[in-house]
Amino acid sequence: MFTTTVVALKKKIITHGVPQGSILGPLLFILYINDFSKSSDLLFSILFADDTSVFIEGTNYNKMIDILNIELEHIDVWLKANKLTINIKKTHFMMFHRTRIKCTSRDVIIRGNSLECTNSTKFLGVIIDNKLNWSEHITYIKNKIAKSIGVIHKTRNFLNDKTLRNLYFTFIYPYLIYCIEIWGNTNEIHLNPIVKIQKKSIRTITFSHYQAHTAPLYKKLNILN
Repeated sequence: MFTTTVVALKKKIITHGVPQGSILGPLLFILYINDFSKSSDLLFSILFADDTSVFIEGTNYNKMIDILNIELEHIDVWLKANKLTINIKKTHFMMFHRTRIKCTSRDVIIRGNSLECTNSTKFLGVIIDNKLNWSEHITYIKNKIAKSIGVIHKTRNFLNDKTLRNLYFTFIYPYLIYCIEIWGNTNEIHLNPIVKIQKKSIRTITFSHYQAHTAPLYKKLNILN
């Protein structure tokens, strides 16, 4: 027995914003906020849908904070004019510097709210740290791959070699390759955890000893280290 459900759709005029969940949603939103960068002449902005970052550089830290707060007021005016709100809980700032520095006691303020100073943040799937050594992102990748190895280890006795290799490219390879142009050139010390976890994955899918030499295994599977 089949039942049919009829849904009545009503047309409504959109006066501002864009519909959520649509294929064109991100593109329409980018068009909607396209002139955001013109809200400040001193801040450099990067826009990707609703992930927006602004940057300021200089040699005098206190002066930069003062300029930043003034420019954030200009941005707030633009947001209000375009009927947009900012999620304060998801908004924070970072300081990039060659030497060791700590978050200052001076506040970065927008709409009367002080923003949190953080040492790292996730942007488009990549964890950016204030030292730009990518250690936190590498740790994140390592943990993700470790979980995938657990899945492969539990199923490997029921699968053939080809399927296990496919599982590698499904569960492990995407984490290794995503934005590797950015973080993959860091110091070997920071990359070492990734090297070790990849070797572990190769040994797992080939049923090799945990100390087995991996060079011939990479060659056998036609996988790059």
